[in-house]
Amino acid sequence: MYIRRTKTKSLDQGEGYHTYRIVESVRVGQQVKQRTLLNLGKDFAVDPAYWPYLSGRITAHLQGIRLHQCELPGAEPTLDESLAQALESAAEHYSALIAARLSQPVANEVVEADYQRIDINQVEASHARSIGAETLSLHAVKQLQLDEKLTALGFNGIEVAAVLGSLIGRMVSPGSERHTHAWLQNQSALSELLEVDFSQISLTRLYTVSDKLFKHRAALEAFLGQRERTLFNLSRSIVLYDLTNTYFEGRCATNPDAYFGRSKEKRSDCPLVTLGLVLDGDGFLLSSQIFPGNASEPATLARMLDGLRHNHLSDATLPLIVMD
Repeated sequence: MYIRRTKTKSLDQGEGYHTYRIVESVRVGQQVKQRTLLNLGKDFAVDPAYWPYLSGRITAHLQGIRLHQCELPGAEPTLDESLAQALESAAEHYSALIAARLSQPVANEVVEADYQRIDINQVEASHARSIGAETLSLHAVKQLQLDEKLTALGFNGIEVAAVLGSLIGRMVSPGSERHTHAWLQNQSALSELLEVDFSQISLTRLYTVSDKLFKHRAALEAFLGQRERTLFNLSRSIVLYDLTNTYFEGRCATNPDAYFGRSKEKRSDCPLVTLGLVLDGDGFLLSSQIFPGNASEPATLARMLDGLRHNHLSDATLPLIVMD
């Protein structure tokens, strides 16, 4: 196995550039040919001096063995610690992609059964990831057609993947964006289900798609509410409405809804925002709203009713509204 650089030209302008591939030599009949294991693209930036070392580490990962760098032919005798970590991370990433590619069946290929005995006491599991809860969550997302709605709202492919990763992360392993980002990269196999490499999606991306989701909050709530009503045949004769508030540390001067008021968490010394939530009698979300921290609870009801009537209800099916 080795890394090969190939010069090619773009189809539109004919300009020359180099692409990089991981290849191996295989014997086909009486000939030896090079088979491409992984296309690294044109942005592969590892110094050619370290290609033999990187190839050796990829081979070691694919074979499931651990070798010291000095045992690998062509490897540098010493490596800077940060460089060694970067190369090791790249080797793990590329070996996982190659293993996934090689595991795919070839069309029309007849594969004979091949049974082998193994010593289970010598089997070592590494990079184990969860997939069960992710599979169930993704199935629910597909039933709701949320991915299709996001695309219709202008989310590109990477943004849709980031939204689904963030959403399913909240369902399976609730936490902050930072926690979700680490979970997607190190603990979950959701990347396999979505066919997206979450190691290439930054933490900043999760923050930016959260902001974009909030801009489309009303449209998404209306869409999901209607999809849930269709899927579960909901009558929605009863609606539950409740308010709470939460506080911010600091002055929160740039938030137009942050005001001092009566805190339900006993933090009236901090600026607050009031959160309103409407659920149907089966517990499905209908609408949410953010009000100023000093809002009077009765004064918010008319605004919430207008939103309900516009997105979910009609005058002929007005529900019984329950609130404390």
